[in-house]
Amino acid sequence: MNIEAAIAPEVIPQTSLETSPNTISQTSLETIPETTPETIPEIIYPTEDGKPLAESQEHLRAIFNIFSALSQYLMGQDVSVFSNQFLFYSQGYPKLRVAPDVMVVFDVTPDGRPNYKIWEEGQVPTVIFEITSPSTRRQDQGLKYDLYEQLGVAEYWL
Repeated sequence: MNIEAAIAPEVIPQTSLETSPNTISQTSLETIPETTPETIPEIIYPTEDGKPLAESQEHLRAIFNIFSALSQYLMGQDVSVFSNQFLFYSQGYPKLRVAPDVMVVFDVTPDGRPNYKIWEEGQVPTVIFEITSPSTRRQDQGLKYDLYEQLGVAEYWL
């Protein structure tokens, strides 16, 4: 939901032309509803986008092999390995997300999550793998590289 849809026009205070510029009229204050946790609209963080997991069989095999090898190697540790799962990096903005081919997050209990929200878990991924292709190379080497660096991801493998 965008911010404009979350704020109805009738709840935005209007200043009165008959008052000084620094004063809000009494009638405008009456139109502002009290905000409580029950009245704040829930923000939905999706778990899928309808796009395919991989572009080709080779791409899928590479994702699966990396995911399987890391999952087996790290089994029994306090670490989670995710594949093609949304990584939300900005609370309140569900469109700000990526879905790394494989990501590893240490100090996070390995249990099922519909998606990964950095602010809830308190950890950024330690390592991210992207299986690049001619159609994704520019984004993988540019936008995603910059984003992962800003988030504090220690290693990024292409």
